[in-house]
Amino acid sequence: MKTALWSALAALALLWPARLTGVLDGVPFDGRAEAVVIGVIAPAVWWLDRQVVAVTWVRVLIVALLVWKSGMSGIAAQQGLCLAAFAKTPLDGANQGIPIVEPSGALRSWDVRADWRDPQPECTAILTRPLPAQAAFPAWFLNVTPRRDFNMAVRGSVTTAQPRTLSFDLGSDVQLTGRVDQLDVAGAPLVLDAGTHTLDLSMAFTGDAWRFEPKLDDAPLWRRALVTATPPRAIDRVLAPWAWLVTPLLVAALVGGAAIRLARRLQPDWPLLLWVAGATAAAVALALWTDARWHRAAGLIGAAAIAVPVRARLRNLRGAFLLVGVPWLAFFVAWSIRQVGQFSIYSYDDWLTYQVAGYRIYMHGYWLEGGNAVFDFQPLYRWMTGALHLVFGDSSVGEVYWDATCLLIGALLAFSVVRATAGFRWGLVAAIATLATFTLGTPWYFFGRGLSEIAAAGWSFLAMFFLLRGRRGSVSWIAAAGVMAVLMFYTRLNHLLLAFFLPALLLPLRVPAVAATLARALGQVRHRRAVLFLGVFSTGVLLFMLRTWYYTGVFSLFYGTSLRHNDTGLRPWTLFDGEVWTRVAHSLANFVFMNEPPRPDPRAIVMVAGAAVLAGAWLQVPVLRRVPAALAIAGAGASVAAFLAHAHGYPGRFSVHMVPIAAALAAIAAARLASLRGLPGFQR
Repeated sequence: MKTALWSALAALALLWPARLTGVLDGVPFDGRAEAVVIGVIAPAVWWLDRQVVAVTWVRVLIVALLVWKSGMSGIAAQQGLCLAAFAKTPLDGANQGIPIVEPSGALRSWDVRADWRDPQPECTAILTRPLPAQAAFPAWFLNVTPRRDFNMAVRGSVTTAQPRTLSFDLGSDVQLTGRVDQLDVAGAPLVLDAGTHTLDLSMAFTGDAWRFEPKLDDAPLWRRALVTATPPRAIDRVLAPWAWLVTPLLVAALVGGAAIRLARRLQPDWPLLLWVAGATAAAVALALWTDARWHRAAGLIGAAAIAVPVRARLRNLRGAFLLVGVPWLAFFVAWSIRQVGQFSIYSYDDWLTYQVAGYRIYMHGYWLEGGNAVFDFQPLYRWMTGALHLVFGDSSVGEVYWDATCLLIGALLAFSVVRATAGFRWGLVAAIATLATFTLGTPWYFFGRGLSEIAAAGWSFLAMFFLLRGRRGSVSWIAAAGVMAVLMFYTRLNHLLLAFFLPALLLPLRVPAVAATLARALGQVRHRRAVLFLGVFSTGVLLFMLRTWYYTGVFSLFYGTSLRHNDTGLRPWTLFDGEVWTRVAHSLANFVFMNEPPRPDPRAIVMVAGAAVLAGAWLQVPVLRRVPAALAIAGAGASVAAFLAHAHGYPGRFSVHMVPIAAALAAIAAARLASLRGLPGFQR
């Protein structure tokens, strides 16, 4: 509990938006340094060494950062200009099927420093940087309103210590009017005396060529003056020259110190260090390569890690993260670096639907309703995407980070299971096969798209990890696994049946899928743990049904959901219906080949091999039935939904959660066959 508490305080300290703007200043992460350092590096270092929050100097830094930011929130003016975007007419998206109503015409951005929850906002974003192109504007609302039906007002104070010349670099489709003090802005540069000056500007847009870069003496405004959303006080003038450095110094000390401590604890050897450095550099180079076709090789970057010598102390999950996970994350950080601080245009499909629902939840407070009375689109991801936008602003880079992390968790899950049964090197094979399938195969389309498939799979991988951890540990891990399974179901409802197969992971991994052995092993399972897991999950399902009843008067699990679009029709009373089985066969082929319409695809070889091993285990084929029973049962649970729900469009969407299980099954079977034939293994 202490670790969890201090971890939460550390996250709060890092995320808290600073009044004094600069690098590493908290949410929204609209700068590359903070998006990478706080959004990726800090969580990775914490995961590798969670006990770092128990160190005294770390706690001192956490408290210092919290006290500094909270103190500045009470005494300092918000630095930056107040930007207010409004539609010329009240915004009502009902005619477009968009449940957003803004009677005042306010067009909010995802900026928690502004009036993001005020019914009548005066400030919809805080401007702390130049806007060189349309994508840099805080303009999430472009997805939900006609693009030429609004204007933006920019207000604030500029304080200079000496006379300066103010000018504005504008796009050809931007018309700027307004006043600076009593002077009209007419396009010509304005000479400002030393002191505080009030800006009251208005921008009208007639096309897509947007640009707004205020400058003092041909340098960005924010470098030459104290810029505040409200008139500065004496304390603001005192703080301006130096106080903005405090936050980045504290963050750098916290994250950098934790990273140094981690390196000392792990003590990686030179071959491992050289591999991590080389593979990371290769990943970044690949991500920045102009030919996007090569980006799909990202999952193969870690393949040579199998040959890297690793000492015993790092032949574990942390070692696998260093060998495979660091290059993987480095690729997606570099791949999406241009998205940081940039606005995304969402296509009018599921992608936009989730975003709009998230806006309605966080901006308008529909916390339980979630944007819809019933969930024709999957439920939880709308809450998740809204939370990601609160952290990363209008940018969708957070969704890229989230997807990459979820799939890495799946690869580490495959590694963990295979390592326990076939050794460290075979575990690496399973992890690499998992990541390669995600990038080479059809799931590549989902990265950063803001859909629910990868997110749901991520929750399922965590549920499996926690069950494996809780097999002989504290029951709190079992309860946590139940919560992860609930989140998995909420994120994608087609994972309902999978949850009832997951308690099989309470079986020891040494127990094979041999029928006689399995029967004895089931009697040795601590059934109270399975009951606890299923109890937590069932409670979550019941709450979901109660919510549907609250809004519709119908106490149902699937009322109004997308099942009606994907139902194969398989029921006990349709078992002899040929058309139903035709749809089921189509669905299973889609599931295994990860294509729509289904067809053999060499990129799905891992899924095909895993499905073959799974079928062989259940048919008690010699060698194949020696795979862990826990994995065979979990694999069956991951497959059963394909009998009932058929994917339409988005090829590979219903297969994501199965890929690590398939990779683990294939790797374990390959290790068994290699051992029987006396082939060299990968144990060392």
